[in-house]
This record gives sequence, C-alpha cells and structure tokens, in this order.
Amino acid sequence: MNKTIKTIIICVISAILLFILAIGGFIFLVIKNVDKQGNKEFYTIGNDTFPSITSIVGKRKTSSISTIKKNKITTKSYTYTDIKNVQSDLDQYITELKSNNFLTTSKIDLNKTKDTFSLAKVSNDNDYIIVVNITYDLGTYTIEIKKGIGSLTQFE
Repeated sequence: MNKTIKTIIICVISAILLFILAIGGFIFLVIKNVDKQGNKEFYTIGNDTFPSITSIVGKRKTSSISTIKKNKITTKSYTYTDIKNVQSDLDQYITELKSNNFLTTSKIDLNKTKDTFSLAKVSNDNDYIIVVNITYDLGTYTIEIKKGIGSLTQFE
C-alpha cells in the first residue's frame, strides 16, 4: 500500500474516533445536566417557587426533565428513578407541599403500589393555579407541575 493511501486511512479513522468521542462527551454532559436540574432546591414556574422533592428527601437520580408551554398552560415534568422508598419520599413531600398552602385535589393512598394524585394552590399570578400531579410506581416517581388559568376546590 502506498504512503498516500495509508495517510488517508489514518485520517479517516482519526476523524471517526474524534466524532465518537465528541458524541460521547455530549451525551455525558446532557445526562449530568439533567441530574443537576432535577436536584435543585426549588421548582420555579413563572413567578411561583416552591420546594422541590429533593430539597426535602435529598438527592435523587433524575432520568428526564421536560418543559412544555401550550394554550397558556406551562407544564414542567421531572422523573426520578432508582428510589429505595417511594412512599416515604412522597409522604414527606406531601407534608411539605401542604405546609406551603397546597391543597389535596384528589385521593392520596400511598399504600398502593402505583398511583397518581394531585395537589394544587393559587398562584402568585392573578387567576392562575399551580397543580402538582405525582405519578409513582416501584422505584420511580414523576412530579408534573402545571400552571394555568383556573380555580381551586379541595378534595374532601
């Protein structure tokens, strides 16, 4: 094989390896950023801020975070995984939310293996409410926060 072909092959292989390393680094940074964002002290949605679940129960592994704004409703979603005691975490967090003026808007039964329930409060912005929907299963839970125009009725 002549010297020119060897040089071209080495350059192509080097470029491919560099590309693979760059992609790997990007994925690492994205995963690291998701975990950092999911473990912050407070959730903020518009002009409203309230304690995050990790500020109450400690750092947890975050698998996904999303923010969607549609039809004047902002939705933020945080999914936490590899949770050792889901019910204990949620029990502590429900207590904290209630101490921050959240009202239960659905039945909460943490004795179930999996379920969804919600709490809500009046927003700092006139005519808006904040709804926190919590869905849980074995070893995982998702905190979904919605802010939109509405009124609030406590579940009895």
